[in-house]
Amino acid sequence: MDTASVIRSSWSLWPCTRAEANQLEVPLGLVYTPFALSQPVQVVNYDPVRSRQGNTILSPVCHVDFRAKVWNDPISGGRNAFPPLYASQISEQMLPAELTHPAMDYVLNGSTKTRPTVLLVVDTALYEEELEALKDSLQQAITLLPSDTRVGLITYSTSVNIHELGFSQCVKSYVFRGNAEVTQNDMMRQLRIHKNKTGGAVSEAERFICTLENVENTLTKILDDLNPSSWPTPQDNRPARCTGAALSAAVGLMELLAYQQPGRIMLFSGGVCTTGPGMVVGPSLADTIRQHQHIQKSTKEASLSGPACAFYRGLAYRAIQSGHAIDLLCCSLDQTGLYEMRICSERTGGLCVMSDTFSLNVFKDSLREVCRAAGPQSAQAYNVKVEVMCSKEVKVAGGIGCVTSTQRRSACVSESVVGEGNTCEWVCGVMDASSSLAIYLDVVNNNAASVKNKNGYVQFQVSYIHPNGERRIRVHTICYQFCDGGIIQLGSGFDQEVATCLMARLAVYRANKREDDNYSGGNAITSLFNTITGGSGNTANAVPASSSGSAAPVEDLIDIIRWLDRKLIRLCSVFGEYEKDKPDTFQLNVEFEYYPQFMYHLRRSPLLDLFNSSPDETVYYRICLLKETVANTMTIICPSLQQYTLNSSQAQYQGAQYQQGDSSIAPVPCLLDSTSLKNDCILLMDDYFHVIIWHGSLINKWVESQYHLLPQYQNLKALLQLPQMHANLLLKSRIPCPKFISCNAGGSQERFILARVNPSSTHKQGAGYDSYGGAGDDGRGTAILTEDVNMKTFMDHLIKLSVSS
Repeated sequence: MDTASVIRSSWSLWPCTRAEANQLEVPLGLVYTPFALSQPVQVVNYDPVRSRQGNTILSPVCHVDFRAKVWNDPISGGRNAFPPLYASQISEQMLPAELTHPAMDYVLNGSTKTRPTVLLVVDTALYEEELEALKDSLQQAITLLPSDTRVGLITYSTSVNIHELGFSQCVKSYVFRGNAEVTQNDMMRQLRIHKNKTGGAVSEAERFICTLENVENTLTKILDDLNPSSWPTPQDNRPARCTGAALSAAVGLMELLAYQQPGRIMLFSGGVCTTGPGMVVGPSLADTIRQHQHIQKSTKEASLSGPACAFYRGLAYRAIQSGHAIDLLCCSLDQTGLYEMRICSERTGGLCVMSDTFSLNVFKDSLREVCRAAGPQSAQAYNVKVEVMCSKEVKVAGGIGCVTSTQRRSACVSESVVGEGNTCEWVCGVMDASSSLAIYLDVVNNNAASVKNKNGYVQFQVSYIHPNGERRIRVHTICYQFCDGGIIQLGSGFDQEVATCLMARLAVYRANKREDDNYSGGNAITSLFNTITGGSGNTANAVPASSSGSAAPVEDLIDIIRWLDRKLIRLCSVFGEYEKDKPDTFQLNVEFEYYPQFMYHLRRSPLLDLFNSSPDETVYYRICLLKETVANTMTIICPSLQQYTLNSSQAQYQGAQYQQGDSSIAPVPCLLDSTSLKNDCILLMDDYFHVIIWHGSLINKWVESQYHLLPQYQNLKALLQLPQMHANLLLKSRIPCPKFISCNAGGSQERFILARVNPSSTHKQGAGYDSYGGAGDDGRGTAILTEDVNMKTFMDHLIKLSVSS
């Protein structure tokens, strides 16, 4: 099996000693995607064979002694006898599946099959149009769920209503106050649920979570009869919404009725929580909802943010202890409190979707695809536990992803902590084909001679519940060669995309951690950031330190960018070829060629640049980065840009091919640069969250003149249709679904593409504009109104600092 789609390492050659590893400046790490669709996995119906010393599992990297009927474990370093059944049949000609397949799925014997549970938590404090759109999407989504899925329903506005789906005679629900947390004891008393001797709820409790095929008509009728909250809302107030109380009721209900069973809580929120626990802002519109500057300065607008974060953190840990995921589907033109609720999705592995309204495809398509992927043959996995084991030369420093540490210590756990450290095991409620976990390794070996001509080994053991209800263990084992050729030879094994992913996760983790813990500011270290901007930089990020020496999170964010700069400078100093103090002689090998560009775009991305983003938007971007694969992470950091033009006869060929139904025509990739925004082309940009089609000013003139409707201009018609067709393919390729934007040069929506391209031509350089606001005839592309430095200036200062003595 090709493990490239499942496990990717920042360095395919590993350093022999800790001293060499410290010189790399990019951590030795792996990005693990256990349920990637491209991998063939061998499924067997028996328990794995484990070693006696380290609990590792038999795999193709193990050496087998066929005469003695034993196998050597390279991870724990011991000899193990085969079980009697293996010993009687194993030979060089007859090998068990685990010795020939790097990826194995073991279906554990004696496990009880349990279908997943989906608990819907629906906000009814909405405008009628919004509620109708939400109801329509939910009713469609229910039809896509497998008929044996267990479902439940909670609705909320000023109070929380738990619906008894098993009572079919009429609509029946139990009401809880919305201004207080719904405790488990309250629910047991009011719902008349009693635990048996084993701690589980009695069968009577299945009135609230029922099999879909038995209650589909009842559930559809309840949803169809839902009306907006009748509680009067004064004109100068926000609607009363008890999101925190509803979510606590959902977590408590799942604890009682589906403990350690596969399940997910899907929260549909159309606004900010204004009452009860988890409250983010007061009901009066005179109370301003917190923004980044309020959180940074701890003003009164953010006074509710801290307690709300603590409340949702408690719910997240309760959910993960029960083995469940919490999905946050928030749709509103204003903020919904996602900043405070983010930990519920981030710690449990749940889906996070943010959109303007429930009627947009961003929400509708994302919900539909999640429900469609819940089938028994899907790539989803529930109640996931990931354990990492490695050979003695390296240890696990930590992991970063949408997971929670179990704080399980073992011999392979390092004293150094990176991310969620001090453990070799992490858990989450759900994983899908794009869910990944970044593992950071610490080289502890200090004797290079001891690992000469040796390999380092890592084994991943993933315990999970399959969508068909089976309890399984998925095993991946890989090995990497230790490099004894020195630090320079290590560069030939550098993977710049994985390195960017690992550094981005570290930066985002540190940013989130500093905001959560209210860390004090960093030191005043001269950095590449200060060198370029002269100490000022972007006004959205440059905030002077307070006189007390402590700094707000925005200044901590600058410290993180300075840290990225220092790492980049030192990496270029180590692996670049140059003469001291001669920037003109600097050259990077092909393995490092694009890494500085990736770092440039990371610094300008909304992950680290808070300018023009709300706290909800920022955490949404960061949650997606922490979860996604390397390929999708690179799209978030460095968007792809494709160009469509009417150049020469190729456009006529493209038009003819399109009319014949050939959808395999590929556009021309172009630089993510303002010079690519020319007046005679169409651009398609994918930044993971948006799919943007941009029309140059000349193309826009032709469309306004309706040339594409004339028979003699069918090539223009094909040119306009091709990017739309490719955009539709992108919109269907991922969850959450991106937002589609079509814009013209000079239009208001053009800001989405101008914010991400390299501003190589700016208003200061005098690039031309035509009457439509696009590029002029000088061919220099569109000039951008910005004070940001361009990539050339960034690279010039990077090289100057890298070669400096």
